[in-house]
Amino acid sequence: MVKKNLLILDKLHLKPKYCALATIHRAENTDEPKKLKSVFFALEKFAQNGWPAIVPLHPRTRKKLNESRIFPLINLILIDPVSYLDMLLLEKQTKVILIDSGGLQKEAFWFEVPCVTLWNETEWVETVGII
Repeated sequence: MVKKNLLILDKLHLKPKYCALATIHRAENTDEPKKLKSVFFALEKFAQNGWPAIVPLHPRTRKKLNESRIFPLINLILIDPVSYLDMLLLEKQTKVILIDSGGLQKEAFWFEVPCVTLWNETEWVETVGII
């Protein structure tokens, strides 16, 4: 099973620790088109600076992106949702995680991967740092 899951990096043509991982699905980030555009354009800028950014798109987020006509986002690697094991592998093998998901914040902490929280609050104080 582990060997099969290693294929996700090969499939995406990525090297371990040389990419960012982003998840955007919370209503606060997706329901208002202006905010959704702002979040995805920020991710796009981040990716333009040499950080390939993988974004497994939640079906709701994909729908909102299509409705808002935000495409094209040429520097982002937009993929369908992945299995839990594939997501864990992506989290562990990424350089930074940009998320609006509480569970992924905690996993980022466990994997010791820097995490940028993309909403105003968090239950996981372990992931909060001073910059």
